[in-house]
Amino acid sequence: MDDPKVLLCLSVISAAVAVMALALAIGAWELRRTLRRVNALLPDFRQAARELRQTARSARRVAVGVDRAVHDVRQVVHEGCEVVSSGVAELSLIQERAKALFGEHLGNGARGGPRRRYRG
Repeated sequence: MDDPKVLLCLSVISAAVAVMALALAIGAWELRRTLRRVNALLPDFRQAARELRQTARSARRVAVGVDRAVHDVRQVVHEGCEVVSSGVAELSLIQERAKALFGEHLGNGARGGPRRRYRG
């Protein structure tokens, strides 16, 4: 074991182990500080999560109300379109009956042709 190469390898290995142990100790210390910070933030996070859940519930209620309102408006518009369509159909029927009753030309009695313009 007195070979200088073996001693050099052992010293390099022991230096690497010491550096790894130091890095591990620093990492553990940083992890502990980070966990303390996280623990300090947890109450705020819980409060924010609670408020977010309440907001999501409110948004869901509003969305359901909007959906109902849109459905009601759609139904009213559909019924209005049906009423207008039936009114137009009735007016068309009345117009056809009036044409059949009074003839094709309804109006004020004036001739329907274009007027001639005289250039003088």
